[in-house]
Amino acid sequence: MPEPDRLLFIREREVIDSPRNQKFDFITKMVTSIFGAFGSTISIVDHTRIWFKSEFGLGANEIPLELGLCGSAYKYDEFYYIEDALNHEIAKCNSLVTHAPYLRFYAAIPIKIRGYHVGTLSLLDTKPRILNSRDVELFEQFGNMVNVLFEEEINSKENIHSLENRLQTFRKFLDSTNEIITYVDRNLKLQYINQAGKNITNYFFKRSPDLGDNCFDYILPENKAEFKRYFNLVMDGIPQHFEKYLDGVCYNFEMSPVYEKDQVMGVVFYVRDISDKMFKTTQLININQLLKEIVWKQSHVVRKPLANILGLISILDSSKDEKVQKQIKERIMSSADELDTIIHQVIKESEGLLGENDAMLPDS
Repeated sequence: MPEPDRLLFIREREVIDSPRNQKFDFITKMVTSIFGAFGSTISIVDHTRIWFKSEFGLGANEIPLELGLCGSAYKYDEFYYIEDALNHEIAKCNSLVTHAPYLRFYAAIPIKIRGYHVGTLSLLDTKPRILNSRDVELFEQFGNMVNVLFEEEINSKENIHSLENRLQTFRKFLDSTNEIITYVDRNLKLQYINQAGKNITNYFFKRSPDLGDNCFDYILPENKAEFKRYFNLVMDGIPQHFEKYLDGVCYNFEMSPVYEKDQVMGVVFYVRDISDKMFKTTQLININQLLKEIVWKQSHVVRKPLANILGLISILDSSKDEKVQKQIKERIMSSADELDTIIHQVIKESEGLLGENDAMLPDS
């Protein structure tokens, strides 16, 4: 792998400069103890330094790259060791050999993560040593354990980052809605509030809430007793749903319990402005009432000419006098004209009423 890619990998995956981990410390202690050596390190090789994820015996968090015996050992694919540094052409000049702690023996297993050689598990001693095949096999097993631990740590960080990204996206979604969404824990402490919630608290209280604030600091004094009762009911596992006018605006409140296992841990508030819906509903009720009044009034007005027509038809059927028949026909025509006028008037009034309130009707 190209060196720039390797260096980028150890930074992006937070392999280097990551917090200490007891599992890695356990391995360096075990390696040192089992082999009866001076010390052990789990090192990550950077471009100018060697940083220790864990070390035992050496007493340093990092050293310059030129001082490290593993500056080139990490590049190998297999076990690498120096029996006696004083007899090694390059190692004999290393300051860790020529000065304290006066190292003489060095063995290393490369740490390879997802194809990248990132560092080594090293065994250090101040006297020359020879490892037999069983020692090498055991040391390699420790190396495999280190590789597994790094892979687990990276996977865990990636999962956390993925979750954080999804949570950030979800928060953006919650902040984009006009509905107010808040979460309050069992102690009435505010644990989450979206942007719409912050906006309304700024409107009523002239300040934005902070996480950890008592939620009742953001409820109007005249409503606190009522909301306290609702809160207690929800904490008992009984969701609450109600409507309330605040400053001339009608809000729909939904309060739902949040469970952890079988225990209620808090309450989610979901609040919507339903003023427009309530206004249109009221207008529909008014329109319906007005239509009923029109029908009632006009039905009584219609009855008169209709009754006249029916009566005149009955007389016409029984009369043989042509003069009388003519008069009756004229009166029938007059009543029919009157009825037609009334019908048109009803239609006109109805259309006028619906036209005036058309903007108030719900969208189809």
